[in-house]
Amino acid sequence: MKTDLPKLVSVAIPTKDRPKLLHDAIESVEAQLLPPGLDIEIVVIDNSSDGSARDVCEAHGNLVRYVHSPIPGLSNARNRAVSESRGEFIAFLDDDEVAEPVWLSKLCEALTTTGSDAAFGAVEPEFETEHFELQEYARHFYRRRVHATTGEDISNRYYQLGTGNSCFVKARCFSIENPFQDRFNASGGEDIMLLKDLVNRGHRFVWAPEACVRERTPATRCNFAYLLKRRFRNGQIRCWVLIEGTLADKLRIVFLMASGGAQILLGAIGAAYWSVARSSKAKEQVITIAAGAGKLLWILRPKEKSYV
Repeated sequence: MKTDLPKLVSVAIPTKDRPKLLHDAIESVEAQLLPPGLDIEIVVIDNSSDGSARDVCEAHGNLVRYVHSPIPGLSNARNRAVSESRGEFIAFLDDDEVAEPVWLSKLCEALTTTGSDAAFGAVEPEFETEHFELQEYARHFYRRRVHATTGEDISNRYYQLGTGNSCFVKARCFSIENPFQDRFNASGGEDIMLLKDLVNRGHRFVWAPEACVRERTPATRCNFAYLLKRRFRNGQIRCWVLIEGTLADKLRIVFLMASGGAQILLGAIGAAYWSVARSSKAKEQVITIAAGAGKLLWILRPKEKSYV
């Protein structure tokens, strides 16, 4: 069943204190090659306390609508984006992402031709530092490449996705007020929680690999300490989003904890082996241990996280 092409698509960009990155993200949306009859609006949700994105938005003219949302947290910012958007479709672009010229048209095409409820595109990291020790590991970690064909249903792989580089049929997916739960403001995982709930309610997601964005990844997110912390938190999130779900969701936590234990065991063996060889792969194995530990220690909630 096909969906009609909308007259207006809202492109929501949450941001906080990153004006240069925001400028590039907006510029990439302004350069979109759109099919006839499709209009867009860019809604920038400024989550900073002092409105640091206002000047950037005003410099881009009437196509950009600036919204100041100073209460901190990505859930708050995304909920404000949903309530402020006027389009029949709402696409999310992170402020550190730059969209390819056919990005939005390919997301809309995936939705209209398949009649699905949400579409997700590919993410390719673009590193601030050209060469660093864990580059290949970081490239694999930050890249979003689902093994699926164009238009294929990927609903059962919601945990591999996120709202960065996505497009939703607003009336179907955001029928309730504040769809992103504010209890995830400090920890992250608000988007995975939403996607899990949508799948449980029967909504369908499809893959749109040609809808590609490049994610600007700073050096501070490519070092061993950051990747260790991030993988631990990701392991926790996989379990957090299931605890209040269906019985099948709760049983899946047991499976994830078992897989976490296996990751720790295999990671320890790998780390010991590569340490003898004095290879950087030993650090990769330690990061794998952290991911497994997150699945076992999911009950521990962090007090704060970086914005994205």
